[in-house]
Amino acid sequence: MSSTAEELARIQTALADAQAALAAARAERDGAIRDAAAAHRRRHAFLAGLAHDLRNPLAPLSNGLELLRLTDDDPSGRLRTRGLMERQVGHLMRIADELSDLARLSGDKAALHQAAFDLTAVLRGLQGRLAPALAAQEMALELDAGAPELPRLRGDAPRIAQAVGHLVDDILRHAERGSTIRVAASVEGPLIALSIGTVADADSPGAMAPLEDVDVAALGLGVALALQLSMLHGGGLQGWRSPGTRRVRFRMTLPVDAVPAL
Repeated sequence: MSSTAEELARIQTALADAQAALAAARAERDGAIRDAAAAHRRRHAFLAGLAHDLRNPLAPLSNGLELLRLTDDDPSGRLRTRGLMERQVGHLMRIADELSDLARLSGDKAALHQAAFDLTAVLRGLQGRLAPALAAQEMALELDAGAPELPRLRGDAPRIAQAVGHLVDDILRHAERGSTIRVAASVEGPLIALSIGTVADADSPGAMAPLEDVDVAALGLGVALALQLSMLHGGGLQGWRSPGTRRVRFRMTLPVDAVPAL
């Protein structure tokens, strides 16, 4: 009798183990399905953003070809058109370079220089480099460190400057002429958070109104590069905007250097 009871207990235990294994396999399957669906959405969003980036210079190039056809007897007009087309070809070359850069950073062998650095100094250098582009739109870049001295970060300082520069450039293209773009840094536990947006968006009476989440992967190559660089540094990138607008407010997080300065 006891042997029968023991055999029944073993069968019940084996059945419970099999059920637990089946539940775990189902959970793993469901997780893989969700991950695949999320990857598909990100890929679709990225391709939509890439198509938009390519359409911007291709449309003027197409118009330029037509203008060249119509201005055979107008040398000065042809010269102006050629200048326009050369600028658009430059934009296409930049897109090709950024796409190649993103491919390298997305590969298994993506490598970043690792060293401690001062984020405030990086942002000040970026402010100087962006000054001409901002001045052309009568715009300014305002830095707000949020603290007397931010903790140091560890990673690739030029790449972080590149990432923030892409985000500022995206805002610049959609902000009104004369706007001020603010990059504000704050310490949030083991992270430094960078809030990047126009001062008008941050300080307006409607700043606390509900915002729409933005799929940053769909905002073009520059923002996609910023997303990839923030993730390679162990951080992240999010975006929001007011309903009915194209201008995005970004939030990039980066981990503080865990190695104390000597």
